[in-house]
Amino acid sequence: MVITYQGENYFKIQAGDIIALVDSVNQRSFKGASFILRTDKPQSEPQAPDEPLTLSHQGEYEVRGVHINAWTESGATIYRMNLDDLNVVILGRLAKEPSPETQEHLQDADILITPAGQKPYLSAQNAAKLVRQLEPSLVIPSFFDNLKPFLKEIGQDKCEPEERITLKKKDLKPRAMLIRCLKP
Repeated sequence: MVITYQGENYFKIQAGDIIALVDSVNQRSFKGASFILRTDKPQSEPQAPDEPLTLSHQGEYEVRGVHINAWTESGATIYRMNLDDLNVVILGRLAKEPSPETQEHLQDADILITPAGQKPYLSAQNAAKLVRQLEPSLVIPSFFDNLKPFLKEIGQDKCEPEERITLKKKDLKPRAMLIRCLKP
């Protein structure tokens, strides 16, 4: 799996020939995408026939063999998908802690992409609290102006930004949480 970051909450997640775009802001990037996940308010406009499938509502989906679950919390859509035998959870534009029922569905996250302190999304303190509750193997912060408060809350001194994260299931150790940062 290869994960790259384009800024804000725009991620490209690739596993083999499957390409998932999260909150893509540029239609040019749609080329080659298997599907697009929107974490902001659900979209109601019709989709152009030549665009990849765009998901923006809560529900259960199967796209090109990828199982995706989505929940709506405070106007934002949270996703959990399984790619390369890894459970990837994307909290997206979450502004407050999800309900206990939703959190229960997120407990098996291998990779958690979470807002890390930029207003109006989860504060550094709330994001760190949620990370500790979910205990993913890998945390990738998004939506941050300054990452230091989040890292301090998590108990980490620094996080060297990387161009991309490339990993497989065997690279992650359960209950040994890593924080990795991506360059926009």
